[in-house]
Amino acid sequence: ENALPYRDQVELCIDHHPSNEGFGKRNCVESDKAACGEILYTICTHLLSPRESLPQEVALPLYLAVSTDTGCFVYSNTTPQTHRIAAALMETGCDIQWVNKRHFRVKSRTRILVESRLVEEMDLEENGTLAFAYITQALVHDLKATEEDLDDIASFIGLLDGVVNAVTLKELPEGGCKGSLRTDGKSLNASAVCARFGGGGHPAAAGCMIPGSPKEAHDALMEAIQA
Repeated sequence: ENALPYRDQVELCIDHHPSNEGFGKRNCVESDKAACGEILYTICTHLLSPRESLPQEVALPLYLAVSTDTGCFVYSNTTPQTHRIAAALMETGCDIQWVNKRHFRVKSRTRILVESRLVEEMDLEENGTLAFAYITQALVHDLKATEEDLDDIASFIGLLDGVVNAVTLKELPEGGCKGSLRTDGKSLNASAVCARFGGGGHPAAAGCMIPGSPKEAHDALMEAIQA
């Protein structure tokens, strides 16, 4: 539903989300791939001549795309082929150590304060197996958090021991909330829940837009989850 405004305006859509609606004039959708970077890697290697190798300035952003889309190779959709592609990109000599440190091991002081607030203010449902975290406008203003401080924050609350499925609700300045679900993909299909609000994604990771306050968004999502 959210892709309808782009129908016939996109020449080529490359995607790995199973909820993709085929809105491009041409669509390359491979939902068995853990990352769009895997698809792009295959395209890039096909464009090379037999004697050419992938240049480092191309290999590095491709490695970044694969590593971030798989949570540094820990998400459930990571496959042996994902690792083989990562190994091929490493063999070009690009600086993957910098990428992994920058994106998976370094946090700003503000980011750590944000995570602390999320834990303090979260709601636990269904005997502690379902967590709701709230990035309210008050939190953002109090901590002077930037978008960089909030990058990939949806994965954080699911690290809590005992939590199987996690929801992060980000209150938007213009009203409404952005919901991000991270689930086990089995007991709860994140994409199916988000599809009720015009969103989508993967069974274990999906997003959507929900009208109303964080409390109203919580209630709407709880109803969708229980359904």
